[in-house]
Amino acid sequence: MKVSLEIPESLAERLGGSAANLSRAALEALAVEAYRQRLITRYELQQLMEIESFFEMEAFLKQHKVLLDYSIDDLKADIETSARLREKHSK
Repeated sequence: MKVSLEIPESLAERLGGSAANLSRAALEALAVEAYRQRLITRYELQQLMEIESFFEMEAFLKQHKVLLDYSIDDLKADIETSARLREKHSK
């Protein structure tokens, strides 16, 4: 799907200059906001942004100030899993 925006020249220059830069900035803003609102998954965001690696994706999310979605419950579950694995491998 193609979407087009009309932006006054004076604003376009301040927002990024070239049409390619503005298009990319608009796509990133839309995609990041959709991810923040949980409308798309991390995998879908990665595909949309054509990001190949996990580490590039981490850098992209950090650049856009997207916080890690990791709760206390997630930490507790990871601690329990870690304890089980340590116990299993120490036998």
